[in-house]
Amino acid sequence: MNRLPTIVLGIAGVLSSNLVFAGTFLRTVKCSLADGCEPGHPEDHPTFIINDDGIVYPSTYNPNGSTNVRVCVDPDFGGRLPEMVEWAAAKWSALVPTTENCFSCEQYEVPPPTVGTFNAASTVLHELGHCAMGLGHTTIIIRPPLPLTPPPPRQYMSWTISYGASRQLMFDGADEIRGSKDDFQDAVDPDVVTNTFWYRIADNNPAIVDATVISSATYTYSLSNLSTSGSTWPANANYGVTTYPLGLGYPGTVATMETPSRRGQVRFDLSADDVNMVKMSRTGENRVVGGSPTNDDHAIQIEIVPCTESYDLRVLVLETQDPSALGECSVAIHLLHLFDPPVSAQAYRLTSPAIVRINPLQDWNLKIPVFWNGFEAGNTARWSATEP
Repeated sequence: MNRLPTIVLGIAGVLSSNLVFAGTFLRTVKCSLADGCEPGHPEDHPTFIINDDGIVYPSTYNPNGSTNVRVCVDPDFGGRLPEMVEWAAAKWSALVPTTENCFSCEQYEVPPPTVGTFNAASTVLHELGHCAMGLGHTTIIIRPPLPLTPPPPRQYMSWTISYGASRQLMFDGADEIRGSKDDFQDAVDPDVVTNTFWYRIADNNPAIVDATVISSATYTYSLSNLSTSGSTWPANANYGVTTYPLGLGYPGTVATMETPSRRGQVRFDLSADDVNMVKMSRTGENRVVGGSPTNDDHAIQIEIVPCTESYDLRVLVLETQDPSALGECSVAIHLLHLFDPPVSAQAYRLTSPAIVRINPLQDWNLKIPVFWNGFEAGNTARWSATEP
């Protein structure tokens, strides 16, 4: 749907084990450069063939109906993986936006911890966002042009997701927070950054939970609407934007679709930004709630099925194409309407079946995050009361 899944190459040994990538491996069909699709480099062009205003729908997209994405799970991690997938699936099916959803989160620019484990359930939650719901990352990943030997490490930045060589010419404004509403760029054509992040028109607030109806009237990717909220750039729900002293005042709130994950970090629920973009997808191709003469609103649910039956997505523990990754979503995207001109298409669909790989080579914590704010570690400072 938004921040469309980044095309990533499987290159061995590009990251330290302290900061680990969780992302997607995509291929595209029904479109080529000869058809007028956008050119781009892996990780430097998160939309690739997807137009800036494009939305990627689940593989089972059904206008004005129910979209059940059937997910099967291999009984890996000693039988623990199915319960993780069921937990994550329930989060995406319920679409309840939360705050304080990330324990031990930090900005990418802060040195990562060298000890601790990675939470497997949080990784599953992130990857289902890609492979089941069609979401991409909210923040930037850059690698210098390939091929180079040895391959250079990815650069993770808290800037809001976009593409174009001048992303490294982005600047934080007076708040000195990357990814916030007062960011700006110092570039001229053809180096102007292309935004692909959808945001709330009224306030450009990616963390607020309220009753705003999400549709094209309230939610957009277009930079022309920024002046409404007194902004210069779309803000994403990273830790600095939500939590730092000059942030929005939502401590511990981070988009589940932000990447990468760090040791000790646990994302146990969906942020408003995660939920809002799925709600935008649910409005259908007319991008309004209801609509006349066509109402193509639809529901999106994840259904767990046995792997002996027909499925749209399979989750298993299997070494990823990039050994340093936590997890990967392997899927293809094609035009929803096969005869749409690629240069102007707005609707895309994930193919089926897709695969989520959870990398067995990482240091995993297999607990499903039920409690948060440090409770499981014995820190009850942010809880009103506890009993023995």
